Amino acid sequence: MSNYSYSDPLDELYAVYISTRIYLDRYDNLLDQIFQKKMEKFSNEILDYFNSKTIIQRYEIQQQEKQYREKTKQNNEDEKNPAG
Repeated sequence: MSNYSYSDPLDELYAVYISTRIYLDRYDNLLDQIFQKKMEKFSNEILDYFNSKTIIQRYEIQQQEKQYREKTKQNNEDEKNPAG
């Protein structure tokens, strides 16, 4: 507190309480901001992870479809032109 002298000890106690509440509210707000930023970063990392998994799965499915089409195409050509 400042050098102000309080006539009533309860006034001084109340002033300390108010200044402490202000300090704790600011600290709480700061913690909330830090937590929110960390959660946003974490959420983005999770989304990136699942998006990358989805992209990889799509690529694998496309490759399987491509292999299936090539195999089917080869089988159809083999049926049309039997060797022998």
